[in-house]
Amino acid sequence: MDPREIPGVREVLAKNFLFAPYSEDSDFLELLGRARLVEAAKRQAVAGPDLGLVISGSVAVLNGGAVVNLIGAGGLFRAATVFGAARPTEIQARQPSRLLLLSPGLLLELFEAYPDFLAAYLRFLADRIEFLSERIKTLTA
Repeated sequence: MDPREIPGVREVLAKNFLFAPYSEDSDFLELLGRARLVEAAKRQAVAGPDLGLVISGSVAVLNGGAVVNLIGAGGLFRAATVFGAARPTEIQARQPSRLLLLSPGLLLELFEAYPDFLAAYLRFLADRIEFLSERIKTLTA
């Protein structure tokens, strides 16, 4: 699969903080072509541990059936759990959605080939940890 040939992918990659620096890199896109493209129907669960990039539509992140986050086109899901959380994050399409799913193995290959991609991913995780820590402080104050 060539991600450049999938409607909407080029635009989403170019606008996503993690993928934008590589949106025109042929070698990166060749590796990314091994990601799985999923067409999810409304209310369809998105199984597996893979990192997801919403190409179109939107998904809900669920915890015990309750919606804890909504993610639209260009957003990522499972970034913090892709490498072995006790249970993968529950994801459900909120409307018909096109999703690009990157396996843990594919991510490791991208990290090895593109150290700056790894650094951006780690910065994203650190920012999420900081955001969630502040949220916990606010809720417990």
